[in-house]
Amino acid sequence: LREARKALTPEKKLLTPDAREKDRKRKAIAAQKKREAFLRQRNDQNITKQHIFNNIMENFLNQLKPHNRRKKVSGGKLIRSFTIGVVYAPVYGCSRISNLTGVYIEVTKLLVRFGKERLPPGTTFTSITINMNLQSRPHIDAYNVGLSYIIGFGTDVNGGGLWTLADGILEIYGENFVQFDGTMPHATMAFTGGTRITLIYYTARNLMQLHPDEVTRLRDDLGFPLPQTQDTQPPLLEISSTVRMDAAEVAFKEFINTKHDVSAAQAKAEGIFRVYRAKQPTAEMLTLVGKIFKNDDVLWRIVQVYYYAQFKNFVVDYYNYDIFGENTPP
Repeated sequence: LREARKALTPEKKLLTPDAREKDRKRKAIAAQKKREAFLRQRNDQNITKQHIFNNIMENFLNQLKPHNRRKKVSGGKLIRSFTIGVVYAPVYGCSRISNLTGVYIEVTKLLVRFGKERLPPGTTFTSITINMNLQSRPHIDAYNVGLSYIIGFGTDVNGGGLWTLADGILEIYGENFVQFDGTMPHATMAFTGGTRITLIYYTARNLMQLHPDEVTRLRDDLGFPLPQTQDTQPPLLEISSTVRMDAAEVAFKEFINTKHDVSAAQAKAEGIFRVYRAKQPTAEMLTLVGKIFKNDDVLWRIVQVYYYAQFKNFVVDYYNYDIFGENTPP
């Protein structure tokens, strides 16, 4: 037996990097299947916040590496922020079901059930973002439509409320979800100590871009209470996302500098919005909306004309018509 073991040892060492990676993935998939089977049994119990917290930590967050894909939110830092359900994927140029949704099926089903039990009756959502110890910078969620709902989990955490332009600081650590408009400026207040987790339930834009089979999978297999597809069409907003993003930075800074004066922060944002509204495009400029032009052999479609204070001039928003056609992207 010893001789046999010795004979096998060199073969182990001769595994190529590709072979080792395949073996690692095979073992990880097998372990995940065992966890999923265990979770199916355990998730039948009543869903408490503690149950959700333990489940997310053990079966989701602790298995995923930090990333820096949301630089506008994180300021370029490595973060643990992940979405299950529908996401907008720039790589694919469309909305789709996130890869994590298929890997963590039982966690997804549990969080969907948690939302359906605690959100107001009739609430619809397509996506759930899970954040761990994320202190988000002032920003807007340009890919969302409608309202968002947040609930926080904190163990020995001081601070970390949600700042919104409309209401100042919202306390999020209670038993119920807190409603806010993610398309308008918001940020995370500073916090110290412990582990802070937030769940954010919302509707992503352009559900009509998903294949019908994906919609069926979300609704019937995973239990998402989906809205009507026409309700996820990007609305024509009075204030462009670029201007709202600028207002987020300025208003939040004013909120901190004035020791949490909500009115002062709103006044700063309104000052930016007022400049935007005062510089309305002419009728001739508005004829550009909907126009298609070609540049570098790519077709582009103009969707908006507006005054941008930072450039002190009018600018246009446009998108790749070759990829999206008539479906305006986020």
